[in-house]
Amino acid sequence: GKSGFNMKKIFFGVLILLLASRLSVSFAASTLGKPASGKAEIAFSRGLLDYQKGKYPQAQQQLIHAVELNPEHGAAAYFLGMAFFHTENYPEAITAFNKAVVYSKADPNPFFYRGLSHYRLGETRSAETDFEKVVSTAPDGPLKDLAQSYLRGLKGPRDLQGLKNDTAAPSKTWFVSST
Repeated sequence: GKSGFNMKKIFFGVLILLLASRLSVSFAASTLGKPASGKAEIAFSRGLLDYQKGKYPQAQQQLIHAVELNPEHGAAAYFLGMAFFHTENYPEAITAFNKAVVYSKADPNPFFYRGLSHYRLGETRSAETDFEKVVSTAPDGPLKDLAQSYLRGLKGPRDLQGLKNDTAAPSKTWFVSST
């Protein structure tokens, strides 16, 4: 029942945090060589340090500065999105991930977290689109599995909801005892 659902939420929450820490480092490593002004790189480095220490508001300030100095800095945009995501500011996270996906098209991570931000806001169609992109582009592994899991969850409840509505009346009468 409800406790099983809460355990699932806790499990996925822990899994997401583990993925975020592992994938974030690989994302940064894959995009660090991109051309950028020195000041943008300094701001990005400071923001990344704050992000890794869990100082998300400070990271946001530094990463906003980095993106302002170099609007094509995909890694700065991605980590800015992650910093907003961790403070549950999903609209700002989506804005940052929108920039990250433009400059890091090959990386499924910004799509996943943009999808997750949409999901947290109840924007299911946008979430589905991003999770589908992850499933089609990510290599086999935890990120792809998690995106598939969210897709099943997004598509399943609609079917279950329809079933619930169809069977609501008969289930009430089932419990009526005939004497």
